[in-house]
Amino acid sequence: MQGIGIALGWLFVGMLVVLSIGIVLFRTIIIPLNVNKRRVYARYVYEEEVLANETVRHEDEYISIRGRTLYRQTWSPVGKPIKAVILFIHGLNAYSGKFAQWVPTFTEQGICIVGIDHYGHGRSDGLHGFIPSVEQLVDDVQQHLVHIREREEFKNIPLFTMGMSLGGLVQLRHSIKCIF
Repeated sequence: MQGIGIALGWLFVGMLVVLSIGIVLFRTIIIPLNVNKRRVYARYVYEEEVLANETVRHEDEYISIRGRTLYRQTWSPVGKPIKAVILFIHGLNAYSGKFAQWVPTFTEQGICIVGIDHYGHGRSDGLHGFIPSVEQLVDDVQQHLVHIREREEFKNIPLFTMGMSLGGLVQLRHSIKCIF
């Protein structure tokens, strides 16, 4: 009977070792592959959605307060003063390029659009579709808003947020967090 207990103990230890190796492989190989594939796909999709109108599109990446690389793009009107800035907040399994179809409607009116890719979405870091918590997304949106407000061309210009699906929840949570 004691031999069965020892065998089960070693079996359990072996399972823990295999599980640990699996987690390490997943974090070091699978997640980066997933992010790179998503970025290649997102780049292809973004290039297809660039609109040939009087709009300048700028894209960049930055490091969030949690040390993650997040992607953002800005569409600005050409030859018109900027009347307002709207931060678009996308939903689950989406990306900032989903808003490209609406950009001309706003830029024709002199409204600048800023789109962000949440962690785990579009060209940003992270496992596809994985969201650690809504509060982390809210913090990322707050960081974006501060960055927008610090830009010289956006000082003293009205700043709005617009959310779709999960982005609407993040927008609402951010608003409540700012009020209270």
